Amino acid sequence: MTTDEALPNDDGAQATDAPTDAASFNAALQRLLRAAHRNDVPIRGAWQSRNEETDIPDWDIQITEVKKPDVVER
Repeated sequence: MTTDEALPNDDGAQATDAPTDAASFNAALQRLLRAAHRNDVPIRGAWQSRNEETDIPDWDIQITEVKKPDVVER
C-alpha cells in the first residue's frame, strides 16, 4: 500500500482521512475517541482488531483513561 492510498471503510467506501504517519494516526484516533465519548460509548478496556486479510496483522488495543495534568490558572 502506498502512503497516499485511501483505506476502505467497512462498507467498502474509501476513507478520505486515512493516516499516513504517526501524527495523522494520533489525530484520527483522537477524533474517534472524542466522538465515542460524546455518544456515551464505553471505550475503556481491551479491544481486539481482527483482520481477515493475511497480510495485515491483528491487534490488541488497551484503552485506559488518564488523569489530566494540573492546570495552573493565571
